[in-house]
Amino acid sequence: MDLSLPPKCTPAYLSAIDLSTVGIYQSIWRTYHHPPPRNFANHRGGASIIPQYTSRTHGLRRTWKGAFWSYALGYDLENNSINSPEVLLETDLRDGRCWETERRGHVAIRLANPILISSVVLDHVPLDSLSPKAAASVPRKISVWILVEDEEVTTAIGPRETSRTPESFRKQKNGPALLGQFKQVVEISYDVSKGPSEQVFYPNPHLNIKSSVVIFDVEDNHGGELTCLCWIGILGNL
Repeated sequence: MDLSLPPKCTPAYLSAIDLSTVGIYQSIWRTYHHPPPRNFANHRGGASIIPQYTSRTHGLRRTWKGAFWSYALGYDLENNSINSPEVLLETDLRDGRCWETERRGHVAIRLANPILISSVVLDHVPLDSLSPKAAASVPRKISVWILVEDEEVTTAIGPRETSRTPESFRKQKNGPALLGQFKQVVEISYDVSKGPSEQVFYPNPHLNIKSSVVIFDVEDNHGGELTCLCWIGILGNL
């Protein structure tokens, strides 16, 4: 029986193939089997804010007039200039919009699917475009937490002080409660004066747990009375 390779599979034939074509096929294969991380913290990807576990928006007023205009016009006329935390899930920083909250506040994000976080990204309007007051409101120190099931917490590597209960983040009593525990995965030290406005931070490599709920907890800013968050990214894989 002749077990020799057919002519088109011989090394002589393969060496004649355009190497750029081979590279394209190799790239497609790698992308299919090892897809690059993508940002899941956006509206297009199905992400949303969990209001019950998010700090109050500064300046937001709840009055009967606002409720009337919301019903009549479809939007709240009184709070039309107030940005909700939903702006964090958008991708355009050109208009300088940000979510303004107290100096120490947090935002809870529900992702469309549980993911394994590979990195988080923080971006802000460049420092040279800000007034001194606005520059002071830029976040400086942020801790990132993920919600995990109780049985997974026991297998997570890390000191006990890096765990928090969902109740410690809860701001409103209405709505369903989150079950499990929050585990800290990233500590962010953000300083736009020492680098680009877009900065990338990486999680604890030992914490190999997927989650669909992520909280960004602002612990301090650059000296302002309020904190203004512009854009965050949560990169990872399903």
